Parts: sequence; C-alpha cells; structure tokens
Amino acid sequence: MIIYVLLLIILSLILYFKNYYKDNDLGYKLNIIIMLLFTILRYDVGYDFMGYYNWATKSTDYLEAYNRIELINKIFLKITWFINYPQVLIILYGIFIIYYLYIAIKENSANKTLSLYVYLGIPMFFLGSLSMMRQYMALSITLYSVKYIKNNNILKYITTICIATLVHKSAIVILPLYFLKKIKFNKFILTFLLGGSFFFDKVLKFLIIKFIPNYSVYVEDHKGSGGEIIYYLVIFLMLATVMLSDRLREQNSDNNIYINAITIGSLVYISLIKYGHAGIRGSIFYLIFYILIIPQMILCFKQYKILNYICYLAMMILFLATIIISTKSDKSAYIPYQIYFLKN
Repeated sequence: MIIYVLLLIILSLILYFKNYYKDNDLGYKLNIIIMLLFTILRYDVGYDFMGYYNWATKSTDYLEAYNRIELINKIFLKITWFINYPQVLIILYGIFIIYYLYIAIKENSANKTLSLYVYLGIPMFFLGSLSMMRQYMALSITLYSVKYIKNNNILKYITTICIATLVHKSAIVILPLYFLKKIKFNKFILTFLLGGSFFFDKVLKFLIIKFIPNYSVYVEDHKGSGGEIIYYLVIFLMLATVMLSDRLREQNSDNNIYINAITIGSLVYISLIKYGHAGIRGSIFYLIFYILIIPQMILCFKQYKILNYICYLAMMILFLATIIISTKSDKSAYIPYQIYFLKN
C-alpha cells in the first residue's frame, strides 16, 4: 500500500511545482516517466500478470497461447524468448501502452496532466492496464488514432485500427466511431439512450452471440456486478455529458466525437454490467475518451481552475479507494507491489 501512496505523493509534488518549470510540458513528461517506471518494473501485480509471465518463461500451456494470440504478441514473445529475460515482455507492453497514451493526450487534451490523472484514477484504465496488457496496448493505439477522425483521414484511421487488432482483436469495435463523428444527438436522444441502456442487455447479448461468438462466453452466464464504483461513475459521467453536451459542442466541434464515444461506451457498459467483465471489455474502447472529455467539461465552468484541483483530488482518492477495496479479496491483484529486481 505504501508504494501507491508514494506514487501519489510524487505525482502531487510534480503537480505542485508545475508553475516553476520553464518547459510547460515538463510536469506532464515527468508524470509519464513515473507511470512508465511503475508499469514496467512491477512483478506479479495485476490479475493476468503471471499468465503473461508464464508465456515468457514457457511455463504451462504457452504453445496453445502462442497459437491463439495475435501477430504482434507473437513478435513480443519471440523477442522475449530470444533475449531470455521474461521481464522484457512486461517492458514491451508497458512502453507501447504508455507511449501511445502519451502521444494521444499530448495531441488532443485541453489539460494534459488532468487527462493523465483521470487515466490513473478511473479503475478501468491504469489499474486495468496492469492486467489486460494486450487489450490496453490496443486501446492506447486506438486512442492515438482519434486524430485521424478529426483530420478526416479514413485510410490512416482504418490502417491504425487494423494494426491495433494485431494486438487484440477487440479493437475492431472502435471502427464505427469514424462514421458517427458528424451525428449530433440532442439531449432528449442522449437521455433516451441512457435510459434504454438499463434494458438493452438482451439485445446486446443476442448481437454478441450472433456476430462475435468468440466473446459469447462473457455474456452467457451472470457473473456479478463487475464493480459498483465503475457502474455509478459511468452513470454520473454520462449524465454530465448529457447536461453539458450543447456547451461542449459550442466549445469545440471535435467534442462531438467524444460525446458519441462516451454515449456508446456507457450504453454498452450499463447493458452488460450484469455479465461482470463483459461490461468493461465491451466498452473500454469508447469510455477511454473520458480522459479527453473531462478536461473539456471543466472548461465549461468559470471556476475551472478550482474544479481542476477538485478533480485531481477526486482521482487520487478514487485510485486509493480502488486499491483498498482490492484488499478485501482473497488475493489482491495490486498488493503487495513488488519490484522485479527485489521480488521474493
């Protein structure tokens, strides 16, 4: 637990001294470096960590996994086996996840540091990336591709999404966002979609089983709540999106892309919440746009400077709360945090 508190203290100090940096991006770059080190130096942190580690060490059914996974993951494994150093696999995923996140935020965010805090604080993002490394590398690549939606470059957008599918096939779900960029849902439609999401689970279940049967395992049986904190957070942020939708579009026309993404992600997440992780896996490629829309939301208010700091604090509290809640399980995915070089 101490290491997570220390992480927040370091990030807070970087934030506190940001006005003293000659380079306006220095604080953001330092935060990125800290998060990268935290990601690549860990050992046995994250639900799926040991699964990846077993692949890297050729333990348990690694050949079956190798034949099943996508091309870029096979390349990563080949590199790891060639070097004969299992931590290389974790380092490769960590570098690519954080690099594409860094570029996407730098190119698109109204407040880069706040976007990074949102990524850190909302449980399904940074902490999720410590587990589902393949999917989160694909996620970072798809977030990076949003600039091609803004620039109307469909060829580069489709190419980038295709590359992301070579890391995790589920990245294909974000492809329709390009074609929805000019569709503007008014508040009534957005409210209707939010309300309908509470009853839409049977339709989504049918579509998943019909068109992507490989993922039907996630919706065939009820698997619990999938996390109450995330559930209520998704509802709250969707309500905020509805209320601020007109002001967001007036502020920046590109915000309509984020509004549509959040709407789709919320619809899928709320509809699939009863199937546990299906809600996260099915919606994460759209909900990741929280990290871009929340800074824009705050700019809608005159007291945006105060709201920025309130949001920083809220994200830090949410981050620690998630870690504490994880200790209630038989085995926490995040505690103890072990550094690879100092592991037991």
